[in-house]
Amino acid sequence: MRVKYWPNQQGIELNNATVNLFQKTQRKILKNKNILNKTKYYQYDDLLNDKYKQNLFLIILKEFQKLVLDITELNLTTKNLKKLSTNILEDFINKVYKSFLFTIQNNKNNINRNYTITLDQDLLLIDYLLTYLIFGSSLIDNDLFIFNPFYTPYTHVQILFENFMIQLSNLVIYEIYKNFICLSEFIKFLKQYPICNSKYISYRTIALFFNRITWQKLIKSYIYTPQLLYSAKYEVLIFTSKGIINKYIYALRLKSFKNLSQIENIVLVLLELKDICLPEIKKILITITKYIIYILIKIINNSIILFIRMILLYIYKK
Repeated sequence: MRVKYWPNQQGIELNNATVNLFQKTQRKILKNKNILNKTKYYQYDDLLNDKYKQNLFLIILKEFQKLVLDITELNLTTKNLKKLSTNILEDFINKVYKSFLFTIQNNKNNINRNYTITLDQDLLLIDYLLTYLIFGSSLIDNDLFIFNPFYTPYTHVQILFENFMIQLSNLVIYEIYKNFICLSEFIKFLKQYPICNSKYISYRTIALFFNRITWQKLIKSYIYTPQLLYSAKYEVLIFTSKGIINKYIYALRLKSFKNLSQIENIVLVLLELKDICLPEIKKILITITKYIIYILIKIINNSIILFIRMILLYIYKK
């Protein structure tokens, strides 16, 4: 099968590829089966029923389309785009946040405030995604992904695009939750509007959901993320006919090592020690096991011979 590559420079071909990507993603979102969480992890947008989850994805798609057009009109360079990526993402999340709340509450007075966003996941790789969509693949760093930027597979950009949308939907729901004083207030909000997934209709199930997701975040932050960084992997979420699943792509994120906490650095050191020591320990254990098996075989053989001799001696005496 012939590999389809993403356009490497600006022009009609890139514009068509970008439009095609938006249309293809929209078709996936409109199929409810595609937006079900089929990963083994809890996601914040699991709290939403299919209708509002679909609405949120469509809002993200629409707002992102506007963002791409706005950046194209501003004629920003890739350097400026990287510098402004945090601000762009914060502004974008606020727009999605407000648009989504407006579809629920239908009252702009309740949603006129901007919020400071807590960002992780390397800004969801937004600067690279926007570079692909606006400038083409030729301006992507050579050492980030496993292939030559000039020969970037179309599916790679599609994966980054879908992952951005899914991760962002979780961020938006998290921001809504974060702006309530306590969990009971958030539960009242979910009860007030018909947005909640039928799995989470009681105080107990919602409280359990947040307890589990808190533990999940801690494990991911301090153990799972350092492991992925060390292995040059990046976890992505994508739409499939079975639902939302997680996959891994190669991504060498050297800058991310600088942002690791002390605990995360300790985990990295332990991983390095494991890689150095484990093969040697394995060799020693294999050698010891071989000797133990050899000794056991010798003991069993000698015991059998001794037993046979005793039987023969007994027969001879008779």
